[in-house]
Amino acid sequence: MALRICAKCGKVVPRVGVTYSGKIYHKECFVCAYCGGPIQRFVEVHDNAFYHPECKPASGLLICAYCRKPITGSSYRIDDKYYHEQCYHQHLEKTCCICGEVIHSRYFRDPWGNYSHDLHDGRKPSFCYACGRIIAGGSWSLGKDAELCAVCAPAAITTDAAVEECRRKVISVFRQLRITGVPENIPVALVPKGQMNGHLGDIRYYKVRDPQRADFHIRMTYGLPDLYFRGVLAHEMLHSWLALYGRQVTKDECEGFCNLGEAFVYTMEDTPLAHYLLKQMYKNADAVYGDGYRLQKQRYERLGWEGLLKSLRYKQEP
Repeated sequence: MALRICAKCGKVVPRVGVTYSGKIYHKECFVCAYCGGPIQRFVEVHDNAFYHPECKPASGLLICAYCRKPITGSSYRIDDKYYHEQCYHQHLEKTCCICGEVIHSRYFRDPWGNYSHDLHDGRKPSFCYACGRIIAGGSWSLGKDAELCAVCAPAAITTDAAVEECRRKVISVFRQLRITGVPENIPVALVPKGQMNGHLGDIRYYKVRDPQRADFHIRMTYGLPDLYFRGVLAHEMLHSWLALYGRQVTKDECEGFCNLGEAFVYTMEDTPLAHYLLKQMYKNADAVYGDGYRLQKQRYERLGWEGLLKSLRYKQEP
């Protein structure tokens, strides 16, 4: 059976779709280009885009993007869409999380549903380095252009004792996944973000196949929140497994496997931050870290952990 490919987004339409003019679309893709609402019965096409008949630009009417009824009095214009004042105030009015004022112009929205004006005193708002939340009020700096919000800052890892607790939890995850042979005593140094060359963590070692002679050293960004820290630490620790027991792999296979281990740290916790970090990993467009993660995730779903480890293994762990 041939795959059904959405004519708009190019992805597979797995179950129920919408057919129009001989082409198949996801329901969420077959929507009005003006108001974003689903098109159920009547459709108008204008410049290769679909519209409700009342929303079609050529209709000459000013249509409310919320209720899709004509606007005869005053209106608000937001992002090139128009709204009745009543529709806007009752259903769409947004309040800036920084200044508390109602937003009547362009704005930013973070993944947590917070809004802010696009500019405050001529400057764009800052976003949390860890969770992507708009920073409103207090923050904690990790370095240049990297701040933690008031939600993430209290969980920042800043002491050797906290590092060891994170290590203990990561090793527990490895044991649940039946990953053996990862050295459990690799030195971990906390390093300011400005010295990490753009990385959250890294591992340095001489590539040897003898665990007794292997010399690993991990550096981690100072101040990452606990869960994020543990995920990145798991990623770096899995590099040691590949160095000791893995076959020769491509860079995307290597980073994708380590990212898969990082993802399982997040999967173990049912928290908003865990869900956010998992979503960001899956959306990553990088050819190595993003494509590699999705590749290894597919292999894991097909082979399971034992099968995936077997496919990567060069020698058996002791």
